[in-house]
Amino acid sequence: MFLYKVLLVEDSKDLSENVTDYFGRIGSDTMTVDCAYSGLDAEMALNSNDYDLVLLDVMLPDTTGFELIKIIREKSNCPVIFLTALGDEANVLRGYKLGGDDYIAKPFRLSELYAKCLAMLRRNTQNKQTDVCLTAGDITLDPLRMEVKVKGVLCPMPRKEYLCLKLLLENKGRVITRNEFISKIWDWDFDGSDRVVDTHIKRLRQNLKTSGNLIVTVTGGGYRID
Repeated sequence: MFLYKVLLVEDSKDLSENVTDYFGRIGSDTMTVDCAYSGLDAEMALNSNDYDLVLLDVMLPDTTGFELIKIIREKSNCPVIFLTALGDEANVLRGYKLGGDDYIAKPFRLSELYAKCLAMLRRNTQNKQTDVCLTAGDITLDPLRMEVKVKGVLCPMPRKEYLCLKLLLENKGRVITRNEFISKIWDWDFDGSDRVVDTHIKRLRQNLKTSGNLIVTVTGGGYRID
């Protein structure tokens, strides 16, 4: 069994203690949790450790989670779940656009948070264990390194776009519906619009530059890569 390392960035010490206590009771053999109470604390922790998952509060005393995730994405492709009271659609979409993987609104049940974290960690581990490179045209995806290259040049991209591309390449020539993208890449209780898929595909095409035209839109269906 994997022992996952989680970073919780949350300025409320009471909430941090509740989360760490619950995770320690339920999943002491599954994951460990480090706490950071500010953006500066989080940066120091990220510089010193490799984390499998980051739980990120949006409102912090010295910065915002939206600013901090930009720093995280420069260092790591690990999953990031936002924890926040700012649950309106604009903030949710902003979080996804910046590279967040999920969003859980406060107040939340600790059992729900733990289940969400464990599901995401296990899914991410399975993605890393595949070692067969996937290709289409000039695009090459290396699942072991979690790297994408276009014409041999490294093409960095946020985790959600990476997973969308991986799903398309694993099913080359087959149409992937928006619902299938959501069920396999977003979390089990995602309740946003399926149009979030369109946003990520658009960004994915932009990252792939001229090779982005290999991703075909199927009207009324979804997307496929040829």
